Parts: sequence; structure tokens; C-alpha cells
Amino acid sequence: MVSSMCYLVAGIMNQVSYLKIVDGISTDTRIFFSSKKRVKEFLDLISSCGSVALASSKWDLSPLEVQDLIDNDSILQKLVERSLKLALELAEGVLYERAVNGYVEETLVDGVVTGEKKKFSDTCLMNYLKANSDKYNPPKAITTEVKEVANKLNEGVSKGLDIEVPVFEAPIQAQEEIDEEDDAVS
Repeated sequence: MVSSMCYLVAGIMNQVSYLKIVDGISTDTRIFFSSKKRVKEFLDLISSCGSVALASSKWDLSPLEVQDLIDNDSILQKLVERSLKLALELAEGVLYERAVNGYVEETLVDGVVTGEKKKFSDTCLMNYLKANSDKYNPPKAITTEVKEVANKLNEGVSKGLDIEVPVFEAPIQAQEEIDEEDDAVS
């Protein structure tokens, strides 16, 4: 009971501070949306759908007009960035939920629900881990080295120079697969 009351108070305080920030929006923004409350509702929509263009179209607003408004109002820019950040956090939460806690999928036979099966998403798990852990990403030094070599090659080719292309050794198993593909093609 006490913890739910704390969340309620924190939510109300967050709402009040949010509306104070909205106080700083430009007159043009306030006129465009007709009220601070509508600005907040629009920002909430951005948080739930993850896109300014999609939120604009849901309200039958021109995405270009809204983007111009955002570009010309630094307070609105910060609020939109905050809303988009929240949308990203919500999406990460969905990834985590599907990967770790699973989701329920109905089993249908001849169009009739006959049961439910709890499933987990390995793809969601890997994407979540890649986004949140260096352990599941390739070392940046290797990708940087490859980019540098690619840039040098492009630069040399554009100048018409003969360039010796470095050879990266593939692991033995991968090289055997490449050789098999070459044999199949020829």
C-alpha cells in the first residue's frame, strides 16, 4: 500500500514537472497544439508509437509542419527527444519480456483455439544482449580496422591507383564452405 502510494505521488510530481517544462514552449507551438495539455498528449503519443511522423499522422497533422515546429522550438525539441528515448526504452522492455519471460501463443485447429503454448524468442534475446552488453558485440578495433582498409581501397580506386588488397584469413571451416560454393558454381 505504501509503495503504490509512493508511485502515485511520484507520478503526480512527474506530471507537474512535465507540465512546467511544457510552460517553456514557444507561442507558435502553443497555438499549433491549442493547449499545453494537447502538447503533452502529443508527446505521450510519440512515446507510445516511437515516431513523430506516425504520431502526426494519427492526429491528422502534417509531419513536415510538426517537424518544422520542433526544429524552431528548443524546448519542444528536448521534450520530443525525451519522448523518443522513452519509446526506445519501452521497445527494449518488450524485447526483454518476449526473450526472458516469454509470450503466449494460441494453438488453433480448424480455426478453433485448442490450447496455449508459452514461447520465447531467441532473436529478441540476442538483439537485447547485443544492444546492452559489449560481450555480444564484435570488438570495435576489428570493425575500425576493416573500415580503415575499405576507406583506403576506395580512395585508391577513385584515384586510379593499383592497390594490393589485404587478405583476411577465414577460419578453416569457413574457408572449406567457401571452396565448396566455388566448386558448385563452376
